[in-house]
Amino acid sequence: AVFSKKEGTIKYALTTMLDIEDPIEIRSLEIENLGSTEEILELFVDFVPILLEMEEENAHPSFNSMFLSIDRKEDKIIIKRV
Repeated sequence: AVFSKKEGTIKYALTTMLDIEDPIEIRSLEIENLGSTEEILELFVDFVPILLEMEEENAHPSFNSMFLSIDRKEDKIIIKRV
């Protein structure tokens, strides 16, 4: 699914994809300046990985963010439970 928005001369497109083999969601954000002047934008991203079964997450939501290992490989972020 692609969600688009335009504010003034800035165009945003958020693409969301689901993996057919793994229970993951992939998001890509594209920002385009349609104007002739340079713009400075601040981007805040809130990322909450869920690495538990739904029943476990619902029973103890704060446990989900504990004991995570985060690595970066090229343009990917790899998150594992340790």
